[in-house]
Amino acid sequence: MAWATYDHRRGHSVHAVQARIIRALRGVARVDLIVQDAATEASARRQLRGLPHVRYHRRPGGEIWTRDFGPVFLSAPFGDRMAASYQFNYWGYDRDMGAQTQVIDRLDDYFGTKQTGSVIRSEIISEGGNREFNGQGTMLSVSAVEQDRNPGLSLDDLANEHQRTLGISQVVWLPYGGAEDDQTFRGPLPGDVYTVIATGGHVDNAARFTPSGAILVPYVTAAEAAKSPIARISRTRFLANEAALRKARDEMGRPFRLVRVPAPDPILTTMAPGDGVYDYISTLRYAKPFPKGKPVKVVLAASYLNFLIINGTIITSALWKPGRAASLKTKDAEMRAILRREFPKYRIVEIDSEAVNLGGGGIHCITQGMVAATQP
Repeated sequence: MAWATYDHRRGHSVHAVQARIIRALRGVARVDLIVQDAATEASARRQLRGLPHVRYHRRPGGEIWTRDFGPVFLSAPFGDRMAASYQFNYWGYDRDMGAQTQVIDRLDDYFGTKQTGSVIRSEIISEGGNREFNGQGTMLSVSAVEQDRNPGLSLDDLANEHQRTLGISQVVWLPYGGAEDDQTFRGPLPGDVYTVIATGGHVDNAARFTPSGAILVPYVTAAEAAKSPIARISRTRFLANEAALRKARDEMGRPFRLVRVPAPDPILTTMAPGDGVYDYISTLRYAKPFPKGKPVKVVLAASYLNFLIINGTIITSALWKPGRAASLKTKDAEMRAILRREFPKYRIVEIDSEAVNLGGGGIHCITQGMVAATQP
């Protein structure tokens, strides 16, 4: 993990979310925490006092999304443990690879070498949130994201490189991510609602494997789509993903079992000058001018699939709170029941992740486990 250097919206502490995750991991896993500098480390140590499972690493970077720019840790079929390193261009927001992006891009190489001593490097641009493994040789990924990052490369080119780098046997492509995950510079969603530095559609909001090999997929009902144009877009995309997955087969030639999970109702709020995300997205180039200096409506990058699985524990989001639609409370309970059924031996921990969702991701996005991508 990487300790936050700013909040996405004033009054919503990213540190508080990170501390909840880290406390939930006590007795479960060691936490290697990247801290930007001495001041950041001092802040983290104050707020995490008494937690002996945290180890600090002082490295520049300034972003929390370690799933995306961190190394992928591998074991079989490579023998001794290794790490894979990809290129990073700030989710397509910095295609010229500016100085800050280059600093972040080097973190996977540094930590991969530090932890394993051996790194397999790739020249393609790819983020960890767009790679989901079943541990048996199959990887799920959203094709629109991979091709956005690597224009000119075919899906076969990209699959071949992932196979070389990760030791997997196949990539199963999903066409889309949800509407809330659209890249912000593409312009606002219906209703002049902006996304919050979102990725363009990472698979960790669109499909996740279970221990049995089933795939959890979000589902928007027709009634929900009729109430919200944003939900309507996501419904169309998620149904297209389901169609692609129903045609696909696993590495043994078997069809996948799909398990529908609720898609959160779009959670809307406002941002204004002085909010970390607002100050960044106001600098982007849009076809329609951004209303600089005025508050804008935004949609949280909220998903029930953006959970962390680690050592028998799942840390997931509870999205309802007083003032929000009762339907979210129902969906929280429904998702909790699905996780208990599909992960029967796992401890389920629910936390409020809103401060992170306001920045374009979730719990899975800000954690990168030292797990094998190619074995159970």
